[in-house]
Amino acid sequence: RKRKPKKIVLVDTYLKENWAKKSKQELADDLGLQVSTIDVYLSRLRLPRHTVPTDQLKQYHNIHEGLSLRQQLKAQIEKVIKECWETETDRALALQLGVSTFAIRRYRLDLGLKRRVSPWSGRNERLIDRIKQIGELVVEDLLIKEGYTSTEVIRLHDIRTSRERFRQVIMKLNIKHSPEERMMPEWLIHRYARQQGNMNLADKEWLNEQLQNSFGIAELAAQLSVAEFRLAKIIHLFGLTHPSFRKLGRDVVNLVCASCGKEFKRLRRWVKRKEKMFPGSKFVCKSGCGNFRKQKKLKRLEYVKKHWPRLSDGELAKALGVGDATIKRYRAELGLSFDGAGSPIDPVT
Repeated sequence: RKRKPKKIVLVDTYLKENWAKKSKQELADDLGLQVSTIDVYLSRLRLPRHTVPTDQLKQYHNIHEGLSLRQQLKAQIEKVIKECWETETDRALALQLGVSTFAIRRYRLDLGLKRRVSPWSGRNERLIDRIKQIGELVVEDLLIKEGYTSTEVIRLHDIRTSRERFRQVIMKLNIKHSPEERMMPEWLIHRYARQQGNMNLADKEWLNEQLQNSFGIAELAAQLSVAEFRLAKIIHLFGLTHPSFRKLGRDVVNLVCASCGKEFKRLRRWVKRKEKMFPGSKFVCKSGCGNFRKQKKLKRLEYVKKHWPRLSDGELAKALGVGDATIKRYRAELGLSFDGAGSPIDPVT
């Protein structure tokens, strides 16, 4: 193990003896060092580096003359905590004594000094007053209608608080704020419009007029200097229509549901493709409408059960417009199978 140089040992000894009697500048002048170097030595020796009143340190030094350095520091910290813990925060005491806030808290709890009321207990009341000054209805409209989040409201009105505390306070004031309580899609439309820097986009009548006077979304987006995808989203949320849209105007076909008789629209190219692949197909407004799919499956099962002994799976699939795997699944559901010679087995036997 290497020994410490003699100079360092002398400096350490000198600092231990005089740190409480002299300032850092005086110690630096006596040792011929810089003040920053004195800070390094004090930190390594675990001595306070913050400036503390010299008279107070001399008083503690004289009282605890026979104690070790660690005991003197502990006695000093405990005395200051006992005197000031009710009027000062742990952080303020830590800065005054040159120790960490955690150390102050540990010393305070060891002395049995517990804070029943936080020195910041009035911040909720101040926050409530600030919200009432802004207006509870104004805050609620911003959160559920105007497209603002809690963090954005805090920044907008320069409220000095955290997002969680703000949430707790507005909940206490019965202000609607959660995502489930937002007025959709109005909240989303206002948010998109504000992001694009044009609040006119949140006006349905104005946007519809602009849309009808243009050839499409691309042209309107270029005129308004906004993102095309965001403009398309706003138009979709408003439910506006235009002949250039893919699912509206000349690109769709009006159909009648084969199950419930309801009128609906489908893409023309989609209808043509289905009629080409399956001539005579029927269309339904939705997949589960009137249990139409179940009825269709029952008819297919009946057809398979009737013709499976004399038709192969490929022929059945071609006749029903399905795949071979679907026919095999239908046969499995009906309990129809072939023996080793390829002859059909009667499910009764």
